[in-house]
Amino acid sequence: MNNRKFFESFRFRMFSFNKWRHSDNYAINGLPINYIIHLVKGSAKLVSNQGTFFLKENDYFYIPKGCPYHSDWYTNEN
Repeated sequence: MNNRKFFESFRFRMFSFNKWRHSDNYAINGLPINYIIHLVKGSAKLVSNQGTFFLKENDYFYIPKGCPYHSDWYTNEN
């Protein structure tokens, strides 16, 4: 595989939520890029056709391009 094409298929971003947040990516049949998540604070629940996944602080998680899922993101205050 072309290395440049592979690396350009990822986006590295930092998100910060100060309250509960719900995302519904089923409607758009997943995201157009791959995600590697590092959950620094709080927790999350992701539901896809592959199952339900619970994330806690300092977990890493991969969401492949095109994977439809729902997610709930919680702060420590929830």
